[in-house]
Amino acid sequence: MGLPFRSSLRMATLFGSLIGLAEKRQYVSSERGDETNATKHVFAMPKNHVLNCGVLLALVVSTAIGWLWVWGIFFIFLSYQAYVEEVTFVVTPISKAEAPILYWIVSAFWFLIGASYLMLA
Repeated sequence: MGLPFRSSLRMATLFGSLIGLAEKRQYVSSERGDETNATKHVFAMPKNHVLNCGVLLALVVSTAIGWLWVWGIFFIFLSYQAYVEEVTFVVTPISKAEAPILYWIVSAFWFLIGASYLMLA
């Protein structure tokens, strides 16, 4: 019974952030005196938001279908991104410079989860 509440809360948070983004854009445009632009681009999202929403949708659909290999690719991408940027995430960012042992443990964990999902497919 807790699961529908959590997913409803996540959806409300997502839509709330999209509405907040639209309001922020409208406020900035109206502050500059560009009223036509404010109403025209109310629901425009930056490219990285569109990419994040697309990946999130792909993960939801792949979970519904039962394609765990998509999650495997996602986790391997997380480990690659952590290696390149020298920052990984669990709940908060973990920097390689600040906590190198924890950084390598978490990065290896993301890679192992991704590899196991790919092997199960």
